[in-house]
Amino acid sequence: MNRPLLAILFVLAIAGLGVFLLNDPNEGSKDNDELTTQLAAIQAQLSSMEDQIAERDTIIESMQAAIAANRGNGMQRQPDTSNLAGLIDNAVAKALAERGGIAADALTTNLEDANAEAIRAAIVPDAMRRLIDPLLGDAEREEIWAKIREEGLVKEAIAALEAEVESNPDNADLLTELGYAYVQPIFSGAAAGPEAGIWSMKSDATYDRALAIDPEHWDARFSKAVSYSFWPPVMGKQGEAIKHFETLIEQQGNRPREDRFVQTYQFLGNLYAQTGKQAEAEAAWRKGLAEFPNDTQLKKSLGGE
Repeated sequence: MNRPLLAILFVLAIAGLGVFLLNDPNEGSKDNDELTTQLAAIQAQLSSMEDQIAERDTIIESMQAAIAANRGNGMQRQPDTSNLAGLIDNAVAKALAERGGIAADALTTNLEDANAEAIRAAIVPDAMRRLIDPLLGDAEREEIWAKIREEGLVKEAIAALEAEVESNPDNADLLTELGYAYVQPIFSGAAAGPEAGIWSMKSDATYDRALAIDPEHWDARFSKAVSYSFWPPVMGKQGEAIKHFETLIEQQGNRPREDRFVQTYQFLGNLYAQTGKQAEAEAAWRKGLAEFPNDTQLKKSLGGE
């Protein structure tokens, strides 16, 4: 066992003690002086163990030298020292736990909890780094948000994006990502009813900010239009959604074709159909099929043509 490993053990001991105190309200209420005393005691114990280990290492080296010298003198069997380092590590961990007043299994559990929390804490910063990458694909983006929802970190991710936007208020890409973030509480099931409406309106306003900066921002306009298409009919947003999809089709005609553009025709046709305009719906689907002749969904919408 070397000094770096002892330093790691000391850090882990502090982490384990910190988690233990945080998880135990009675212990967490102790004075800072008592906590300092406990940490000092652990450090003293580690220093003592370091001296003992150094002495033990010297003895082991002497034993190994003696064994090597006697190999040619009929001494064929030697002690198994292959797992000696592991045994010493286990002994140190056990001693550390016992002297700190924490059971070994409790310390292990606390350290595992601390490690899991550290991993969880790294998810949002890593997600922000990837989400603000302009080359990130739609599938990869949704995987990131799915992970954030799964870990229950939606609010933390929203706060991180809000901070990014505050630092870069004229970045349409960031605003669009924030707009999408605002509907994540709805996707995760954490918001419903009036609260879901509040998040939807925040999302919509954020898309408007992005489009004010870049009127041809495809993601912002498409996301806004899709959002409107799911609003209750009584809100009268379907008409506005249709206008945004029509604008997108016009703008798409001035850009190199992308596979995702087919969605515009599908959504537009669906909205026409929902509002009783079947002829317009079929015209939108046919126009899309002319550009994307292999799209199965458009063919299905047209009756399997």
